Amino acid sequence: MSTGAGQQPSKRKVLRAFAGESLWGWPTTSERATKMREYQASNLELAERNPHEQRVWRRLNQKGAPFRGHWKQQYVWGHRIFDFYCNQVGAAIEVDGATHDRERDLAQDRWHARRSGIITFRVPNGDDRKLERVLLVLRRIARRKERKRMILALAKRQAGFAPLRTGSPTTEQQP
Repeated sequence: MSTGAGQQPSKRKVLRAFAGESLWGWPTTSERATKMREYQASNLELAERNPHEQRVWRRLNQKGAPFRGHWKQQYVWGHRIFDFYCNQVGAAIEVDGATHDRERDLAQDRWHARRSGIITFRVPNGDDRKLERVLLVLRRIARRKERKRMILALAKRQAGFAPLRTGSPTTEQQP
């Protein structure tokens, strides 16, 4: 992403850069798909050694977990790999370690929410309280017949289309 001297890239260009998107839309090539499968295999190996991701994976597959059996680990969606993704509801859970850039991640989540309606819940490594709050929200969604509409409303809030309520797992600010 090149800009002139002293110029800042536009927000639109920055958001496109998050997903590797070209000016003409979402490119899908066999080369890119192969590369994403390689990243996915690498991420699955790393996830097996990450105790925080393993804890979330166990919780998502426990009896009574929302959408149990529908979660996929290290799921490739376009140019992004979600730590955990449930197609049944259109939600992803990202486990964030110390290397994550919170501002960049939230901007990327907003971009995906606008583009696809996928809501992304972020859980810091080892934060079991936050994980439980995310699972509580997912349980509430699972009980509703109109769950797609509910998740789209959350995605719109996350994308900045509606006012955000403080205290919900998707909008809580950390210092």
